[in-house]
Amino acid sequence: MPDETTPGAEQPGDRFAVTALVTPAQAAELFARDDLDFGCRPRLRPDADGTASLVILASRRTIDELRAKGHRLTVGENVSAAGRARLAEVGRGDRFEGGRIAPSGLAHKHLRPRPPGGSPGQAP
Repeated sequence: MPDETTPGAEQPGDRFAVTALVTPAQAAELFARDDLDFGCRPRLRPDADGTASLVILASRRTIDELRAKGHRLTVGENVSAAGRARLAEVGRGDRFEGGRIAPSGLAHKHLRPRPPGGSPGQAP
């Protein structure tokens, strides 16, 4: 049973970065499926032997199904767990204190007019 509190623990439905070694026909077959996730920039990386590598974001169930159909797969990182780990680094507080503090940094700020007796960016 996965530990729901540990960001790195595998959980049901997690997706993995899977590299499929495919022929042109297999690539076309996989790209035609609407249930596979190739990420935001699907890309075939040609190999010297005429095959190509294709990254698919897939669950364990999908990995098993693709292997059963004869696809050659290498399972990499659990990207769901990596995402949970990165999300755990994000603070939960309101660093702008409900609009009372203006953002800092190099970007251009669109501040509200200064209320009488208040500071720039402070909520009226």
